[in-house]
Amino acid sequence: MTSTVSTSSAAFSQFTQLAATAHPHEANAMPLSHSAQPLVSFKDVTKRYGNFTVLDKLNLDVAPGEKVAIIGPSGSGKSTLLRVLMTLEGIDEGQIQVDGESLTHMPGRGGLLVPANDKHIRRVRGKIGMVFQSFNLFPHMTALQNVIEAPVHVLGMKAKEARERAADLLELVGLGTKLEHYPSQLSGGQQQRVAIARALAMRPKVMLFDEVTSALDPELCGEVLNVIRKLGAEHKLTMLMVTHQMGFAREFADRVCFFYKGQIHEQGTPSQIFENPQQERTCAFLSAVKEAN
Repeated sequence: MTSTVSTSSAAFSQFTQLAATAHPHEANAMPLSHSAQPLVSFKDVTKRYGNFTVLDKLNLDVAPGEKVAIIGPSGSGKSTLLRVLMTLEGIDEGQIQVDGESLTHMPGRGGLLVPANDKHIRRVRGKIGMVFQSFNLFPHMTALQNVIEAPVHVLGMKAKEARERAADLLELVGLGTKLEHYPSQLSGGQQQRVAIARALAMRPKVMLFDEVTSALDPELCGEVLNVIRKLGAEHKLTMLMVTHQMGFAREFADRVCFFYKGQIHEQGTPSQIFENPQQERTCAFLSAVKEAN
């Protein structure tokens, strides 16, 4: 997914908008431990664009603290999975839950489930942060101001607290000396790290990364991936990452899901998927990626 935003107001609009029966191909699903309830749950989720089904009765549970890498060919539904989780797009069938609460329904009279209203959706969605391919930073604001903006205007955080937290987060992503720099004064990798700090400023329980290095020069990818490694290792954030960086997925993820035709065609530990894939389509994809590199 490539997000294109031409003005700072459009960027802010998009950013503040973000504030199981197994399918046959999911028979090898990795169960959660008995003590862990899923933080994110997709149940029979279907998404269509006209006659094209991009997600086909998809089921996926993600445990707290789990790092899931999502790989697969273009058009297989990878980015759409993240977009429907952020409610950037609706679903046609199924349910999505975050931290035990439905994104699609809410309790009504008599305990019956009714379609979720905007207030309910915003509250549940507030538990999720997302980082896109493009950075969408406000060009007229410094790195610090970019990170402060949403906590103050969306969460109602006091300016002093927001400033202190923003400075800490920029330090976390290795930009402690760049607080007063504008986006035009930063490299692409540095801008993407500001975007990560901005998402973290909203205190999410789960972070989504949609091919966050695809718009970067290869030499700048490492600095962004190092930040994501640090978040996973030191802060135990739950993460879903769509990526074409197979080496990083193998090293970083607890689980790898291979998407094909809107389904989880195969999933397992990184060693299972990369060293001993069971599905022919998975093997073909990994071979093609290896040849391309």
